[in-house]
Amino acid sequence: MKKTNSHKSNFCKLVFAVGLALAGCTTFALTSKHASGEATVLDFDWKPASELPDEIQNSRILSRWKKDFAADVRGWAEFDLDGDSRTRDVIIDDFDFPSGGRAFLLLSKRREVWHELAAFRGAPIFSERDGGKHPELQIYWRAGDIILTRLKLKENKYKYFDEYTIPRIIHDECFYRKWQTLNRMRPSTPYNKCLEVRQ
Repeated sequence: MKKTNSHKSNFCKLVFAVGLALAGCTTFALTSKHASGEATVLDFDWKPASELPDEIQNSRILSRWKKDFAADVRGWAEFDLDGDSRTRDVIIDDFDFPSGGRAFLLLSKRREVWHELAAFRGAPIFSERDGGKHPELQIYWRAGDIILTRLKLKENKYKYFDEYTIPRIIHDECFYRKWQTLNRMRPSTPYNKCLEVRQ
């Protein structure tokens, strides 16, 4: 991912997006239990790597992801990306949590074949704020500064369309703890306190 400078014209929109995306107040309707809005990795029902289907475990896509990201499967979860129940979608995460962010792999099974939707490092948030059929994928990752990369699903692949450097003016303690929480895949007491203060 290429680091870019923030755009002044998008500053207000960026602050709004960051505030909602990392607030943890709403979730995207990836499964029947999620309300409309946004979903993070904390909203999924994660299963251990030992239960990952053999057809994925032995796939070239997973082997390539492991090699490219020096990754190893920690767990996986199923979800319905477009809400029509006609496709089978899976998110896989890595054991490791380096400073840049944990590695993730998104897969979708269409016509009995697994396809890679996205492979990336960072904290993913699914947002349907733009009203499209498929949620936007927002990835918060770090390369010195924290970067927000936005991707949209086109032709069965999440593709880059925008990127911002998060202004340091909003790098408060709560923001950083939320970013760490999403990458570590577990809620923390300091993070919960941040939520209580903002509610």
